[in-house]
Amino acid sequence: MVDVMPKRSASRSPLLLAGVVFLVLGLLLPGRPFPPMVFAGDGTSGRAAGDGSFSSTARPARDGDVAVREEFDAAVRRDTPEGYELFILRHPDHPLAEEARRRQDKARGSTDKDRQDFNPN
Repeated sequence: MVDVMPKRSASRSPLLLAGVVFLVLGLLLPGRPFPPMVFAGDGTSGRAAGDGSFSSTARPARDGDVAVREEFDAAVRRDTPEGYELFILRHPDHPLAEEARRRQDKARGSTDKDRQDFNPN
């Protein structure tokens, strides 16, 4: 009869057992034996402070109007009614939305006067 079960390597078992023991002890010991890391945006890492707080060198969030302006500029580069529509749907109350509506009408080949003169009845 042929033995189809591979034999265990004797050198692996002690390493595996040591890893499991280390992990279990790390989870059961009081305190934090493995301090969490906070990674900064510049590729360095911050260390956990002894008082339980974390140091972080993450950059502050950028101005939201910059992102909205970039989206508007992308819609202008595209210069399609659909591009302006997407901007208007995402930012209906932004001051640039009115400009997007005007450009959308122009891209469609209509004007505000055409829209006002249109009577569906």
